[in-house]
Order: sequence, then structure tokens, then C-alpha cells
Amino acid sequence: MLRRVSAAPRLYVEDQLCGEAEAAELADALRDEVLEPTAYGAWADLPPRPAFAAVEARVLAALGAPPGSLVVRRLRRYAVGEGHPPHEDRYVEGDLTLYATALLTLHAAEAGGETRFPDAEPQPVHVRSVAGRLTLWLGFTADGDVDPTSRHDAAPVAVGEKLTLTFFVYAPLHGAHMEGPAAIRRFAFVDDGVPEATRRLLCEAAIDRGLDWRPVDAGRFDLHPCRRLRPGDLLYRAAVSTRAGLVTQHLWAPGVKSFYMTSPYQLTLNQTWALERAGLPVPLTIPAISTSRASLRAWAERLGGLPLVVKFGGGEGGVGTLRVDSLAALFSLVDHARSQGLNPSLIQYLPNTTHWRVVVVGDRAVASYPNPLPPDDFRSRAPDDPAAYHEPLPEGLAALAVTATRALDVRFGGVDLLHRAEDGQAWILEVNTPCYFAHAQDEGGVDVAGAMLDALLAG
Repeated sequence: MLRRVSAAPRLYVEDQLCGEAEAAELADALRDEVLEPTAYGAWADLPPRPAFAAVEARVLAALGAPPGSLVVRRLRRYAVGEGHPPHEDRYVEGDLTLYATALLTLHAAEAGGETRFPDAEPQPVHVRSVAGRLTLWLGFTADGDVDPTSRHDAAPVAVGEKLTLTFFVYAPLHGAHMEGPAAIRRFAFVDDGVPEATRRLLCEAAIDRGLDWRPVDAGRFDLHPCRRLRPGDLLYRAAVSTRAGLVTQHLWAPGVKSFYMTSPYQLTLNQTWALERAGLPVPLTIPAISTSRASLRAWAERLGGLPLVVKFGGGEGGVGTLRVDSLAALFSLVDHARSQGLNPSLIQYLPNTTHWRVVVVGDRAVASYPNPLPPDDFRSRAPDDPAAYHEPLPEGLAALAVTATRALDVRFGGVDLLHRAEDGQAWILEVNTPCYFAHAQDEGGVDVAGAMLDALLAG
């Protein structure tokens, strides 16, 4: 089974493209080939041969090479002490470019002979010499940019002999074949200024599971139909921008695994009303759609009186959430908002409560923590104390958070709730999807990223 082994370059390994017996049979069939001796081992370029036609077909199918690709087949034998210095596979034949290299080991060295990628990310990768193993890498990104992390070498053979058959695949630097091997599930991560921690944790989880890590920069994405995902691929929109949403909709296709219970085309105009209509407890909320003093007074009274909370959409970390303690402040704030074409929400103020963040993946709450109030502020913040991430969640909040995510037709979210300890009452503030989960993982030790990918893989 083909699996990805680095974030960069696009480097893949299949441990048994052919079994040891088939590899030995192929090595024996090619034993009489005349090879040219060099300081970097003896080699020869071969024409198509019936002996390896079936193996070549499997390699090209796994890669997803387009029809009409130019394939150069190279047999190379390394003796003790022989290897190859660091280099990049950058060659052009007419209007075709060498974009992929597929190295099949026919006979493994007893020691040494690794294929090494010193610039690979997040750390160097050394692929051992194993008979029947396919090592495949692309020297370019999906956008056709040269990938400098594809620089590699062959470690000198220490004991024994190493025999490889390499397929150099040339094709135009565009089209579906540049998306990566066809025989592997891709994980498309839609990025548009996402925090580094989110990207790092999900990349590590994807590589650990052998998935084809595919970051998608919404600001550079070309919206070409060939970029769409295949059934079985995984999709996560990590960014909240409008263009990230559009790119997500472009990538999605029936059969793609995502956290949307239907499709990314769904749209919840008012999350609070959707939760309320599902019978879930939410703070009383009224959109401030008028500057009428009579209306504002009546709304404030309906919300339980002053103080109340005014919230503007689009902010993060409490930005855009304000506490209003007088009608004068309310009138002037709504006047300004309406003059700018904004419709903030007026929300019931609920004192003597604790703000909890519950991270829901699929049908379970995988992490939770209380957000304390900093001095002189009514807006809570993620805790600095690692012990806070292990505080027990009050009874009933986990089930409430899961129900809230499902009410919005999603299977992942950071659910913000208020809980009043004296009577156990709770209210759902909002379901953040996507959400920042690195606090729960880096500070709390919960593998949220792994849980996310496992949920997507399970369908």
C-alpha cells in the first residue's frame, strides 16, 4: 500500500510493490544487461522489456501518469563503497519535464544503500534498501513549482550489492497527474492564513497515517476542474475566509470525506436560531436591525435588561464582542454599526457562569477546558495553566456539545458553552467550525488532529 512519508517533498513508499520472489526473478532476468561502470555505480538505460512490463504498468498506475508520458527506464548496480552524491532530478525532453521518479529495489544491500532526502520536512528521511520496495517522489509541487526538498542521494553500500530499476516519468507540468499519485488517499487542507500550529498538527497526523498531505493555499488556487478531489479523499477547510469557503466548495465532490454531514454548500444564516429551533438552550439573542430607540429599549428589556452583550460577526478571540451597560452606549453603538452596514446581535448577559470550550469530533467530545476571565474583562481566554485542560467537564455538557454540532449538520467543532454551577444550567454560545484546537492538543495532551483524521477515514 502506497503511503506518504514526508510533508515535503511529495515522497511515497510502497513496501511491496512486488514480493521478494518477483523482485529476485526480475533481477535474475536483467542480470546479463551490459552496464556502464561509473564512480556512482554501473548503469544502463533500457528499452521496454517484457520482463518488467507488468511491474512498470503497476508503477505508472500507482503514480497516475497521463497517457503519452515519456518513461526512461534505468537499471543501476551499486557495489560496496558505491553511492550517488546529492542531486535533484531536473531534466527536460522537448516540452516534457521529468516530474516523478519511481525507484524499485530489486536486490537490497545488506547494509547501507539508503535513498536519503536530507532537506525533507519536517525532518530528513532515509528510505532503507528493501527488495520489492518502491520509493516514489515528485520534484515539483502541484502548482508546478520546483520543490528544492526533493534533493536526494544514495548512501554508499556498506555490505553486499544493491540493484535498482528506476522509472523516470516525463509529462507536461500541469493537469491531474500533478496532484500526486492516484493510488493514495489525499487529505486536502484548505489554508488562508491558518495558525502554524493547526497546520503542523494536522500535517503530522496525516503523514502518520500515510495520507497524501495536500495543503491548498486559497489565495493561489487556480480553480481548475482537475484539482477536484476523488471519492474517498479527505477535505478540511481550516480557514474561515470567504475564498477558503469557495475553494472548499470547488474541491468537494460526492464521496469526499469531510465534516459536513451533507455538503459544503450548506449555509446557516443564523446559527443561534438554528440551535434554538433544534430545542437547544441558547442565550436570548436579537439581531439589531433597527436604530429605533423604542425598538432598542424593548429589545433590551426582552433580553433581561442591562447590561447586555453586543456581538459583531467575523471576529476571533473575543474581538467584536462588547458589553453594554447603558442605553446611551447601546444607542450610539447601534447607530454606528448600522451606518457601516453592520447588523450586530444583542445577547442576554449571563453572569456567574463559566465559559467552557468543548471540542467535538464525530459523535464524541474529545477535549474540553474552562476559559478563565482575565482581570478587568468580561471576555474569557484560553487558560495558561496546563492543569486546566484536565479539569472534569460538568455533567451533561459533552452530550449538549455533540447535539449542537449535529444540529448544524457538522461533525467537528469547538463548542462554546456557559455553565452555571449553582443550578447546573448551561447555554450554547456558538459552534466554531473550523476551530482552533491546538490548545487542547499541545497543552492538554489530547490528540485532536488524530481524532479528526480517524473520524474522516471512518466515514
